[in-house]
Amino acid sequence: MNNTNTKESSVIPPRWRIRLHIWLGVTLTLPLTLIALSGAGLAFAREFERVLAPDLWTVSAVGEGQGMNLNSVMEHVHRWRPHDQLLSLNMPERPQDTVMATVKGPEGKVFELFIDPYRKILVGERPAHHDAVYWLGSIHRSLSSGPIGAVLVALSSIGVILLFLLGQWYRRGHRNQQGSEPVVSVHRRLVYLAAWVWLICASTGLFAQITDQSLNSFAPPDSRLFASVPGDALSCTGAQVDMIWWQTDGRSLVRCTAPGSFGPFGTRYSNGAQDAISLSFEDWLAAVHTGSVMGIGGRAIWFWSVVLLPVTLLSGLLLGYKRWRPRSVAVPSNPK
Repeated sequence: MNNTNTKESSVIPPRWRIRLHIWLGVTLTLPLTLIALSGAGLAFAREFERVLAPDLWTVSAVGEGQGMNLNSVMEHVHRWRPHDQLLSLNMPERPQDTVMATVKGPEGKVFELFIDPYRKILVGERPAHHDAVYWLGSIHRSLSSGPIGAVLVALSSIGVILLFLLGQWYRRGHRNQQGSEPVVSVHRRLVYLAAWVWLICASTGLFAQITDQSLNSFAPPDSRLFASVPGDALSCTGAQVDMIWWQTDGRSLVRCTAPGSFGPFGTRYSNGAQDAISLSFEDWLAAVHTGSVMGIGGRAIWFWSVVLLPVTLLSGLLLGYKRWRPRSVAVPSNPK
C-alpha cells in the first residue's frame, strides 16, 4: 500500500511547478498582450487602413485615363516636393489602389504622400509616424520603450516558450486524472489549437532580435543590394514593381512580384545592374514569422492564432485564481 502511494506521488509533479507556470503567466500577461495584438494588427495593417481611410488608399475613379508609370510618379513627386528627398515608393497592388510615396523634408521630417495614378493628383498626405505600420511596429518590437523595451520583448519571447514547456511538464503528471474543470478544458484546447504558431513567432522573433535582423517588409533590405542606375532603368522584367527604395547617396533597389505568386514565392529584387536577385534569409525569416510564407491564408491563420494568445493567458489566470483563492470552510453548528 505504501509502495503504491509513493509511486503515485512521484507521478504527480510538486505544486511549485504549476505555481511557477501561473506566476510566469501573470508576469507576462501585459507585455505578451501588447506584443500579440500589435503583431496581429501589423499582419493586416494595410487592409485595415483601406477600410478605415479609403480616401487615402482608394482612387475615386479607376481607369479615368492612362495610369502613371514609374518615371511619371517620380517626376510628379519631385514637382510637388522639389526640396524633399524621395525615400521609397509603394506601388499599388490593385488597379483601385493609390501610390504611396515616402519623402523626407529638409528639416528631417518624413511624410507619406498618396497619389491617384489616373488623375495624377495628390489626394492626401500625413506624417510617417501616423502610419499604423510605424506605431504598431514600435509597440511590437520594443513596447515603444527603446532598448529596454526590446529586451523585455526578447524576454517575453523566451517566456512564451517556457510557459508552453512548463504547461506540458505539469500536464504529463496529470494525464491519467479523470475529469477537469471547464476552464481547464478551454485553456488546454486553446493551447492545442494555436501554441505551434506562438512558438514559431516567438522563436523567429527572438532569433531576429539576437542577430539584429529586421522583419519589417516595408523597410529597405541589405544596403549591399543597392546600385546607382538611371531612373528609367528601374523596372521588373516580366513582373510587377512592388516597392522601390532610395538611399541618401542616390542608389536604389526595386522589389518585384511575379503575377499570380503568393507570399515570398515569385518575389525578387532588381537594382538595374542585376535583374534577378533572390530573397535573403532575412526575407524568408520574416515570411515565416508573419505567416505570409503561405500567402493570405497563412497570414489569416497567424492572425487568429496570435489573437488567441491573450485569451489563453486570461483563461490561465482565471484558472490559477480559482485554484489558489482562499476557500471558506463550513463550520458545523453544535446541536442543542
